[in-house]
Amino acid sequence: MSENNSIFVESENELNQKVAKDLEQSLSNKNQIPFGYLPVKLDSLGKLSAPKILHFRNYSMEEVLELSAIKEENYIEALVKCLNNMIYEKDFDCADLHEKELEIVMMSIYNCFWSKQLQGHTYYLDDTLEDLELKNNEKNVGIAILNISDIKTSTIIKEFKEPIKIEIDGKVVKFLLPRIKDIIIAKEFVNKKYFEIERELSDVKSAIEKKSSSVSFENAQKFDKMQTNKSLDLLKVCQASIIYGIDNVIFNTLEEKIKVFPDISLNYWQEYQKVVDEKLNFGINPEVTFFSTELGKQITRRFSFQSMDFIPS
Repeated sequence: MSENNSIFVESENELNQKVAKDLEQSLSNKNQIPFGYLPVKLDSLGKLSAPKILHFRNYSMEEVLELSAIKEENYIEALVKCLNNMIYEKDFDCADLHEKELEIVMMSIYNCFWSKQLQGHTYYLDDTLEDLELKNNEKNVGIAILNISDIKTSTIIKEFKEPIKIEIDGKVVKFLLPRIKDIIIAKEFVNKKYFEIERELSDVKSAIEKKSSSVSFENAQKFDKMQTNKSLDLLKVCQASIIYGIDNVIFNTLEEKIKVFPDISLNYWQEYQKVVDEKLNFGINPEVTFFSTELGKQITRRFSFQSMDFIPS
């Protein structure tokens, strides 16, 4: 078993040429970008779909109100629409961002235009406790005030290049890193696939949500099965979306990727995930050192940041 994730080494001359080209492009664009647009430097270093730098204006009040009122299940679509309105580079679709790129964009906008601090994240005062009941006791939980300047980020490894190639027993499967659009497309797929049965069970869903006793056991089981299948299909389509090709064949459509998805054994997915975990840990670092007012000292804790954490309240 072997793996190959398309690591390559550039010559000094090739690197100089790329830097010169990027510099000429940036100098050309500098005079075109209007005042008030924030340059966001991405930790993906231009190795994915997005360029190295994107420029965003601040939210309008209307946009903030729309985002704050949006239901969680429609959040990502609304956010992409909003960012596409705010971005200067109109030829770039923010749905092509990786999730970690999106987090950097959101944190940068929040830090520049709204606040230098992030509040509301909980943490354990004593994170060494093994007894979960004691650990989760409210007396052991503090609320952090994090300076965004203390939140560190990491860049993608310089040698990375898509697609990621995994070779096992002479067969090569090529993968991409996921993009935001993969989630959006997968949601559209399952909504379309399950539209009719969801309409059929809409009254059952309403009764279950109201905890009504009028729902029959058969209908409750049918609804649960539909929900389970829908969730599984969402995951399958998201996974299938990142398949780039097999051997010398490249797949350009979702239909092609869904068709070959069952033929790719678990071994390939495990090796792919190993590459991602070991070599592609870029973006926001979850470990933050900050001053704990409850403990009266600097401590380090691990936080799970998401793009919605940086929506202005």
